[in-house]
Amino acid sequence: MPRKVLPEDLWCLIPPDREKWAQTQVWVTAEALVLSRGTNPEIIREGAPGIIITRGVQDEPVQIYTKGAAVGMPVMHTPDAHIVAKVL
Repeated sequence: MPRKVLPEDLWCLIPPDREKWAQTQVWVTAEALVLSRGTNPEIIREGAPGIIITRGVQDEPVQIYTKGAAVGMPVMHTPDAHIVAKVL
């Protein structure tokens, strides 16, 4: 059964232009930094992404794997731009 994120007695007012008051900022992962130092494959340091997916292969024992990593965080520039109130 789905679980509610907010209680029934909570009311939220969020402004329509969400880019002005909050955003998710994405930073460079450790995997992207390692790949930006290598030569095969190589990515440019300035283009190092905050989300990266790599694939690897091992011969003994045979393994094919996919690894994903991401670094991100929600940031509120204007915390007073929204209202959260408890309905009585």
